[in-house]
Amino acid sequence: MYLKKKNITSFIALLISIVTLLLFILQTRLQYKESRLSVVPRLTFNQDYKSTKKHIINRFKDTLTLEKVDFTLELINKGLGPAILKKLNYLHKNERIDINEFIINNKIIEDILIINHTTSISEDAILSKDEKLELFTLSINKKDFYELQKATETKSLENLIDVIVDYESIYEEPFQVRLHKKLN
Repeated sequence: MYLKKKNITSFIALLISIVTLLLFILQTRLQYKESRLSVVPRLTFNQDYKSTKKHIINRFKDTLTLEKVDFTLELINKGLGPAILKKLNYLHKNERIDINEFIINNKIIEDILIINHTTSISEDAILSKDEKLELFTLSINKKDFYELQKATETKSLENLIDVIVDYESIYEEPFQVRLHKKLN
C-alpha cells in the first residue's frame, strides 16, 4: 500500500511537471507571435486630387481661366513597425514601365500630361510607422482630360498607372501591396 501511494504521488508530480512544461512552451510561443505582431508594417496608398484655377490676362486684356488637376499618389505605413522597401514597380496594362519614359514615349500623353514629381527607392529603404512617401504627382489641364481618356482608354488618372510595392518587416517577412487589385 505504501508503494502504491508513493507511485501515485510520483505520477502526479510527473504529470504536474509535464503540464507546467506544456504551459511554459505555449506561453513562449504566444510571446514570440506577439513580439512579431508588434512590429508588422502595413503599407497603403493615399490618392489625392487637387484642382487649381489660374487666371491669365492676354495682350487683348481678356481674362482666361485655366483649370489644372493634380493627382498625387502617396505610400503610407499604417502598421506598427517599420517597412523595409525592397522593390517599387510602376505598371501600365500589367507591363512594368518607367513612369517618365512611359509619358515621354507616348506622344499623345506627353502633350497633355505633366509629371510634377516621381520617386524611386533604393533597396532596403525604410518607411517608418506613420511615415508618408509621395510616389508621383501628375498634372493635366482640365480641358485636356477627355483627350487623355481617349488616348489611354482609362476613365481617370488613378487607373492609368498601377503600383506594386514589395517590402519586409524587420523579421524579414515578405509582404506586397498593389494599388489596383484588378486592372481595367
